[in-house]
Amino acid sequence: MVLVCCLSNSTSSPYPTDSITYDWNTIVVFILKVFIEFLDTANIDEGCESVGECPADARCVTRGCDGKICVCNTGFLPSEDKTTCGQAADLGEQCNPEANVFCLRPNSRCPPFNPFVPQRECECEDEYFESSGRCRKDPTSDGTSFPLLGEACDNSKKICSGLFQDCVSNVCTCKDGYRAATEDDISLEPSNTFECRLDIDLMNNTQVSCPPIVKIYEECDSEENCILNAACKARGCDGNICICNVGTISNVNNDQCLQVSTIGGSCNDTIMCPGGRTVCVNSICECQQGYIQVDDTRCKEDISNFKDYTWSLLGEDCKETGDNQKVCQEKEQECKDGTCQCKDGYRPATDEENSLSPFVNIECVENDYDPSVSANGGSCPKPEVSSTMQSIPSIEMSSTAHIPPETSMIEQTSILPRLTNSISHLILNHYI
Repeated sequence: MVLVCCLSNSTSSPYPTDSITYDWNTIVVFILKVFIEFLDTANIDEGCESVGECPADARCVTRGCDGKICVCNTGFLPSEDKTTCGQAADLGEQCNPEANVFCLRPNSRCPPFNPFVPQRECECEDEYFESSGRCRKDPTSDGTSFPLLGEACDNSKKICSGLFQDCVSNVCTCKDGYRAATEDDISLEPSNTFECRLDIDLMNNTQVSCPPIVKIYEECDSEENCILNAACKARGCDGNICICNVGTISNVNNDQCLQVSTIGGSCNDTIMCPGGRTVCVNSICECQQGYIQVDDTRCKEDISNFKDYTWSLLGEDCKETGDNQKVCQEKEQECKDGTCQCKDGYRPATDEENSLSPFVNIECVENDYDPSVSANGGSCPKPEVSSTMQSIPSIEMSSTAHIPPETSMIEQTSILPRLTNSISHLILNHYI
C-alpha cells in the first residue's frame, strides 16, 4: 500500500494526470488480486460452508449430490480455472474471457483476440450459425436441418438437434422427465449445455440417487464413486480403485485431485511438483538438493562431484566410452545411437500408466506390461496402505502390477462428480 501511495502522489511523474489515474487503478486491481489469492477461499465447484468462502458474484448452495459448493450467481459464468465468476454475454454482445466476460449460449464462443478488431462479440462456433438468438447446427448437403427446442420438426428433413428432445406434434419438445433449462439451471450447472435438463430440483438431494463417494486409492465400482478429476481404474492386486486423472495428483487426505505443476511453475505444496525429485520452495517447483533439472517434469541425481560420469534419463544423450561418459541411469535402458532408449523387450511407460502410481518413477516397462493385470495370476493379498510417501521402495519390473496405495498433501474437498456423474447416468439410461 505504501508503494501505491508513493506512486499516486508523485509530483515528478512524466505522465499526465489521466495516466497516473490509470496506473493507480491498475496497481490497485493487481494488489487486490494478489491479496485474494492468499485468502482461504474456495473456487467454483469446490466445497464451502458460507458465501464468504466463495469468489465474488458466487453463492454457497447445496447442489444435488455435491453437498454445499460454490456456484456463480444467475447471469454469471465461471472462468476456465474456476477462480472467478464473470458476466454472461449473449450472442452479439461484447465478450472478453481475460476480463471475465463469457459467452452464455450453447455452442457459442468468444473469438480469439484480433488487434484489428478490438471489440470481440459472442458468435456461434464452427458448423453452427445464429438464428433467433441461438446457435443452430448447419444443414447437411441433402437439405436436412436441425431445429431447436420449440421449433417445427418432422423427423425427416427437420430433425430436433438437442439431446433429450422428441418431435411431438411437429414441435421439438423435451422428453418425458425433462424440462427446458432456466437461467438458474445454467448458473448452477454451466457445463451442461443441453436445452433440456432432467426435471429435478438441483437444490434438492431427495430427487437424485447419490452413489457413495470414496477417496483416492479406495475401491470403487464406477467413476460415479470417485471425486472430481478422478476415474475408477484397475491397478494390479488393488482391484478397481479411484485414481486421479493424468495431470493431477491426490492431496494428503486423498479427497481431492490437484493440478500437477511443472519445474519452475507455481505451487503451494511439494505434492504439486512433478517427478518425485522436486520440492516446492517459495511457491515455485524446483529440483531437490543434489538433483539437477532435465526438462519441465524431471530431475536427475547430480553425481558429477564424486563420479567420473553423469547420469542420463530416457531420451537424453548418452556416451559409454572415453571421457565425459553419460550413463543411462535406469537398468531397463541402454545407450542406442547416442540416446538412452528402452532395452529390447521394454517400451516407454505411458502417462496413463504412470498416473496409476504417480510416486513410483518408471520410464520403461515390459512390452506386455499391463498395470491392470495382477502379476501373480490373480492371487492377490490385500494391499497395505502406506503411511507416508517419503520412502517409496524401488520395485522390480516383475512386480510393478502390485504397487501399494500412496498418500499425498494439501486439504480441500471437491465433490462435483457426484452430481455430474449421477445425472449423466440417469440421463443416458432414460435416453437409451
